[in-house]
Amino acid sequence: MFGILRRMSSGTMMIRFHVPGLSRRTGMLLALSAGWLITPLFAQESGSTEKRFQDLLRLANGDQLAGEILTADPESGVAWRHDSKVAPANFKYSAVGEIELEAVEPPVKPSWRRSLIRLSNGDQLAGRLRKVTATNAVFQTWYGGDLTFLRDRWQWIIFDDETAEPLFAGLKGAEGWTLGDVSMARVQSGDWVYNAGAFYATKAASIARNLNLPDRAQIQFDLHWKGTLNLAFALYTDYLHPVNLTNKDTEPDFGGFYSLQLNSYFANVLMVKQKVPLQYLGQVEVPVFAKKRKANIDIRVDKTGGSIALLVDGELVKQWVDKTGFAGEGAGVRMVHQGQGAIRFSNFRVMAWNGQFDEPPTIRATAEEDLVTLRNGDKLIGKVRSISEDMIDLELIGGNIEMPLREVKKIEFAGVADSKMALPEGGESVTGDFSDRGIVHLNLLELRDERLRGTSPNLGSVDFRLRAFKRLVLGNQ
Repeated sequence: MFGILRRMSSGTMMIRFHVPGLSRRTGMLLALSAGWLITPLFAQESGSTEKRFQDLLRLANGDQLAGEILTADPESGVAWRHDSKVAPANFKYSAVGEIELEAVEPPVKPSWRRSLIRLSNGDQLAGRLRKVTATNAVFQTWYGGDLTFLRDRWQWIIFDDETAEPLFAGLKGAEGWTLGDVSMARVQSGDWVYNAGAFYATKAASIARNLNLPDRAQIQFDLHWKGTLNLAFALYTDYLHPVNLTNKDTEPDFGGFYSLQLNSYFANVLMVKQKVPLQYLGQVEVPVFAKKRKANIDIRVDKTGGSIALLVDGELVKQWVDKTGFAGEGAGVRMVHQGQGAIRFSNFRVMAWNGQFDEPPTIRATAEEDLVTLRNGDKLIGKVRSISEDMIDLELIGGNIEMPLREVKKIEFAGVADSKMALPEGGESVTGDFSDRGIVHLNLLELRDERLRGTSPNLGSVDFRLRAFKRLVLGNQ
């Protein structure tokens, strides 16, 4: 097999793989633009019933390849299938930077109340707290079974609302989304392209969907960009095609909406209506956008209060209030990439919002007592003696009490500082980002048969479902 690399007049890099003895149809044509591969143009034969995942391999030198991961281990490297008619390619473990994975939902939806924990080495795990003693804790997960860890490495836990179910969760393809042409001077229009649970754009592109947004909504997604960040996010729109704000009064009829504009330095919100001048609600500096190339975006909207809030990586950046009343006349969203650099969004979900901002948990490394925050906002200071599936036993100044665990929002444990623990002997380091929430640091022993097996300084030997992850970073990248 050999590849021919060509540079097109547009600047796009084209690679054609040729395999002697096979037809042109079974070859594979890959398009790379701005350093990002979007999708293979020739995929598996039509009519094939074999399950194929859409993954993305990023090599340490910046090259990228679409396909599917088959196996990986430190000695044999990474086996990668990029075409069903071509033998898998093998890469040295040290040559691979990271792998974007097509994640899947749990085969059986867990019925328990979910929670998120953080351990002292930065691991964060989503699941169900089953048992806590004076020395150990047992945490149940759908992706790795019961996980046991030492209590003195546990920094905090957050419990989800029992009724918190996403109104929309996950990106599974372009079906249901509306793609629109972006008309901008000196900017070539393109499309958002779906691959491996994410949408990508390397040219100006628009994508929209009616999400039946409630009066109070929380919209979350992960954003990753290369080059300049320049994204316009329309909120509560009834029009699913891009709107040229300069000539908005001559555009096809559309109802009012808000445009949250994000660039490499600032965030800004505009109220947009036809026959009404644009109303700027205010601009705020966002240093994270200049320092990083990825962020978790969390947008909170309250129609009754006329407010829009932006949180970046869990921190509240600004809350805008439209004092003239809420202008959004639809229930959809629209994302418009302005054509500068390359951009990807993933892990998109919409939740009903209660209108309150929860304080993020803190690491109480120098504190001597635990802090328990209840769902009604009350705080209790003392010692957590034990926890079962239903009850929590607390030692307070006035005496010991037992109370239902469902009344607890979060627990911040005392005296557990951050600690960079050495990974166990054997294997090579890998960092896994879970598709829902969380991150784990492991020594990878083997990835095979859709399982990831390794060792952890906190959890010991682990055996995880591979498709619970959205990304694997190999080595010390």
